[in-house]
Amino acid sequence: MKEDTDKRSRSRSKEGRRDKDQNSKRDDTTMKEGDKRSRSEEGRKDRDQHNERDDTAPKKRKERKLNSYGGKKKRRSVKEGKQHPDWRRGSEEGGEPNERNTIPHIGSYASPKMRELFDVSLPEENDKRLGGKRKVALFIGYLGTEYNGFQINENQRTIQSEVELALYRAGLLQQSNFGFPHKYAWSTSGRTDKGVHACSQVCSLKLEIGTEHCDTADVEYFRTTIKDRINEHLPDDIVILDVVRTTRNFSAKTSRSLVRYQYMIPSYIFKPNFKKLVKKELEEKDDRPNSDPLAPEEVKKLRKKLRKYRITPDQLELLRSALQTYDGTKAYHNFTRSMDPGDKASSRYIVEFKADAPVIREDGTEWIPTRVLGQAFLMNQIRKMIALACDVVNFNDIATIDGTMEAALSRHNPIRMILPIAPAEGLFLDMSVYSHYNERKNRGSASKDLIEDLDWINQPSSKVMKKWKDFKESVVQQKIIDQEAEEGNFIIYRYQQTFVFMEKHEYDIPPPSDATKKIKDDNTPSKEKETKTDSKK
Repeated sequence: MKEDTDKRSRSRSKEGRRDKDQNSKRDDTTMKEGDKRSRSEEGRKDRDQHNERDDTAPKKRKERKLNSYGGKKKRRSVKEGKQHPDWRRGSEEGGEPNERNTIPHIGSYASPKMRELFDVSLPEENDKRLGGKRKVALFIGYLGTEYNGFQINENQRTIQSEVELALYRAGLLQQSNFGFPHKYAWSTSGRTDKGVHACSQVCSLKLEIGTEHCDTADVEYFRTTIKDRINEHLPDDIVILDVVRTTRNFSAKTSRSLVRYQYMIPSYIFKPNFKKLVKKELEEKDDRPNSDPLAPEEVKKLRKKLRKYRITPDQLELLRSALQTYDGTKAYHNFTRSMDPGDKASSRYIVEFKADAPVIREDGTEWIPTRVLGQAFLMNQIRKMIALACDVVNFNDIATIDGTMEAALSRHNPIRMILPIAPAEGLFLDMSVYSHYNERKNRGSASKDLIEDLDWINQPSSKVMKKWKDFKESVVQQKIIDQEAEEGNFIIYRYQQTFVFMEKHEYDIPPPSDATKKIKDDNTPSKEKETKTDSKK
């Protein structure tokens, strides 16, 4: 009997707890509903008071929801957010700005203004279309003398605009995509400045390769048919060296592992006593200001005296030591434009910077090829690196590795220094490396049998690398030599360094800021602390 009564009491207690829990839940819900009602009522009162103060408030709220085209405001994508606000200025008829899908790029030949400016005509109907889009990589070589850089630009003749025009004329781009690089996923491994050449520029984009070739591993079709079709419509100073099919996620810019540039230096810019030579050869030099530039006849006269100069072993060793200082991760805010000291974007990693053995060319001039391999470079960075290293050789009593170069590359004590810039005529893009892309592609891609590696640098005996080497030596390097013989850009540069730059600046290193002084004071013990420790001992 006792057991039955215990069971009944337990069941009654459980039921009682359930009833209490349910009642408490009801009370909580009623309390929440009451709070919501009170909050909504308070919100209505606030709105009414706000509307009484300003009758135009509802209109303003409606206007905010509309964009400049009269439609609902859409959330901007990441890709659109990265575009510069002046990327599209609108059509000549007064179109709205930022219409990326309706108005062609202002630097493309799809724009009527560009065609009129450079006298370019387009085919009436593009009847050569192949169909069947696939992502490819173009291996391009070009001379940048006649172009205002690589990247497409308003009212300027650029490499990108010429390549896009050739692709359209060859029927590899749709008419609706011509003038809209984002529609065919255009990307490039590196941008070159005005006058800079390249023998291995890599560009990725979607091309119409033909529906019958979309799912085949026909490598020669890309390297012969597609390549020749593009080259038919390109000018003589631009050539497609190779066309390779890639994965659909490939980007020439973000997939690149490393990039290598080469800069050619004539040995005569290291001629000692350059100032005495100029004053001796140019008798009227004493009577004119230093800022007065050299005349073409004076440049030719100096070149005859300088052409046979050969760099000494000590000078070459000092140049190599200066270039080796750039190896590793350093801050390059002083080696580019408009970058504040301490900016994280100024940090760049250089794998190696080397000077090869001097080479004597046909005209009797000795040249020193230098090669820099790194992940990415800032605007004018390489040219300023070369200029500073050359000044260490020429003015080693003023510019030094331990003093000047360390101050210019300092991360802990960031300062702004005025650095010279070497001529653009000696620089060219040598090679792009895609080792990480090849590893990811071969790891688990279903189409890896259809797509070959982007590995030109490790195939020296291939047809493509033979064409690359021939273009590099007989076209790019020969152009640099011929241009220097005709214009004397490096002689003008050495003259400006000696008579203008060094007279004004002499690599004046500004004093460290108060913040850096604090850091030094905190890290280095003061004399008082040292005396205290000595007395304790």
